[in-house]
Amino acid sequence: GATFSMGYNTLVNFNKTVSIRAEHAQSSLLDDFTDMANAYPDNLSPFYEQVAINAYLLPYDQAAGDYWNDIRNSGHNQSLDRVSEQSGYIGEYALSGAFNLGNLLYFGATAGIHSVRYYDNIYHVESDPDNHIPEFREFRFTEFNSTRGWGYTFRIGMIVRPLQQLRIGASFQTPAYYYLTEEISTDLSSSWDEGSPISDTTALSIPGINDFRLRTPMRVRAHASLILFKMATVSADYEYVDYSTAQLSPQSSYTDNNFRIQQDLKAGHNLRAGAEVRLKSLYFRGGMQYLSSPYTDSRNDASEWIISVGSGIRTKRGFLDASYSRGSLSEVYGMYAKAPGINEVSLNTVNPNNLMFTLGVKF
Repeated sequence: GATFSMGYNTLVNFNKTVSIRAEHAQSSLLDDFTDMANAYPDNLSPFYEQVAINAYLLPYDQAAGDYWNDIRNSGHNQSLDRVSEQSGYIGEYALSGAFNLGNLLYFGATAGIHSVRYYDNIYHVESDPDNHIPEFREFRFTEFNSTRGWGYTFRIGMIVRPLQQLRIGASFQTPAYYYLTEEISTDLSSSWDEGSPISDTTALSIPGINDFRLRTPMRVRAHASLILFKMATVSADYEYVDYSTAQLSPQSSYTDNNFRIQQDLKAGHNLRAGAEVRLKSLYFRGGMQYLSSPYTDSRNDASEWIISVGSGIRTKRGFLDASYSRGSLSEVYGMYAKAPGINEVSLNTVNPNNLMFTLGVKF
């Protein structure tokens, strides 16, 4: 026998909001801008250092020959608020085919076309409510990032059925090749105390657009399932993916980025297990996933546990499934460099929740 299917899957959901606050901060985003301006005075970033200069937040000391900022010179202790709003998705339009040879061997393949939409907007505010910093009231920095594009990948797999109740399978997914366009723009507004000779100012950057390519790692999976009493299925799955093999192109433009990928990322080992019970046309499921951390530095432990439950109904004409999953992980969110080689970070606990629906129609 043979089957052919067409479908759409949401592979990744990027929706997330992170809020960070410090009442008496001991560093400032302007510290990063100041250090970068002094390190590369002939190559100022139009999105960061230049907008700070245009908003009068990075004065230049002609005698000393360097840039400085009032917040650092006053010993900090300002209020700091940051909100990062991420949104978007990776969706896959999939064409699949499968063959059954004697109810013993099953072969299948899928060609997937991916649509990528990713947005990351950063709202950063630093203020001086205690009048600790002379003349300074606050500044508001906003950064808009978007990445859009498309990609493709292929998957092949097979299942062996040595016993009626037992299925053992393996699959291989080629690297996904993405063609992406990223766009960035920023604005920065400064406010000053009443009577200050400095005027309130808003500085805008021009949009920056960059085209690049991304090759993701290949994935190898092995799985097994056992059918119990013709009404329940227990399954387990193992996946291997080496994140250090990802690569940005053109390589001449991303030499440092690719070196960081090779040094900072490692192979991941992902485990999944679950069970499904069938009551006539109704199905009930439960499962658990463990996704290992991709980082070589153990201090940045991004491993994740995910639990899920679901139910569905299946008929001869199609099926409808609903599922809910909840994850638990910790992440290190880097905000800016507080000094050369030292980053200001926030340690976040994240509990993502996903409600998913699947609809299928058989022809």
